[in-house]
Amino acid sequence: MLCGALLLIAHRLREDARAAALIIGDPEILLGRDFVRDSKVTVQLLSKECLEAKSVVGFRLVFPVEASPSNGDCYSEAGQNSLRYTITVKFPHNQFLWSAVLGTESRPKGLSTRLCEGRDISKLRSVLFSIEEGLHVEVDGFGKPYVGGDTELSSWLNLDSPICGSIALSEILSSRRFRFLIPNEDGMRKFLKACAGQPPNWQGYPFGKIHTFDMKRYRRIIPKNEGFGYEAHWRFDDVEDFVTCVSQPHIQDVFYFHEDIVGLSGVNVKAALLPVDSNDSEVWAVLNVTERIDNVYAATWRRLMKSAYPFAVVVKPNHGDQQSIWDAKFSISSNVAGMNQPWAIVLHMKIRSPRRAGQKMTRFKTWEQVLNSELHD
Repeated sequence: MLCGALLLIAHRLREDARAAALIIGDPEILLGRDFVRDSKVTVQLLSKECLEAKSVVGFRLVFPVEASPSNGDCYSEAGQNSLRYTITVKFPHNQFLWSAVLGTESRPKGLSTRLCEGRDISKLRSVLFSIEEGLHVEVDGFGKPYVGGDTELSSWLNLDSPICGSIALSEILSSRRFRFLIPNEDGMRKFLKACAGQPPNWQGYPFGKIHTFDMKRYRRIIPKNEGFGYEAHWRFDDVEDFVTCVSQPHIQDVFYFHEDIVGLSGVNVKAALLPVDSNDSEVWAVLNVTERIDNVYAATWRRLMKSAYPFAVVVKPNHGDQQSIWDAKFSISSNVAGMNQPWAIVLHMKIRSPRRAGQKMTRFKTWEQVLNSELHD
């Protein structure tokens, strides 16, 4: 538990999000509720140092969302309940310039009357980020429908109306120059450490078959959650990072293993049942593995048999349509009392769902009866 907590903390420390105010339009409008009185938007300068993908430098706009009147919950990409509508702007990696202006002339006019209580105007600095010619920023989250009681925010996000009557959000996001107000410039070099982040460094994987990369296949099997209040389970800066990730042997191994498990769940397998200690709710099950399993799912099947993890099995009698659910796990035949056939594939099963009246299954009293049954002819 301690190790997992330390890993989680280390992961979170790679993101540095600092409060700022975004200066837009002419005359100048300030967005950033941490600095500006009555501002509805939270602005954060964002820096992420990623070990497995490109580092990220940019900024984040956060719009408040009221609790939904429905019974459902809204979840962010981190899997936590969220009441935020977020737009993230990413500057092109290592292809932007920034400069801090120390003089008071860089501050917006009338700034002192617009600041939140407790903010010292003498310590504020203006920072300008400029994107190189021919490049553009990447934007996540823009265009999702906004549902909230604030009609002004709704018009900005759904209708792309000018913010505070000055400039539309789409025009802001398509710009190549972004000006911010920050508390001081001393921490900016540390903040931008992610700009010098190392390229993706994969450690490889000691086992797993290397499969040919198949974009169509991964687009089909990677789950998606789209729409208001939802973000993807896995996020990638661009298609190159996506290919870098899913073409790794261990990532492909997980996807192929999962797909095989889904396929195996639909295969019917005959089995002979032998009660454990005359207890009908706990049985040994000797399986008659089909050629389809041997041919199509051979590698995954062998890995399953070596696993000690329990799984669910649906048992259906030879006669009738009543089913029951059992918890099962593989057992090594040599460890089962009375079993002297090393080739036998045995499950140890305990019933989970109550057996219905009239439900009958063919059971055997000895291992000899099981191994000599028509199941293994």
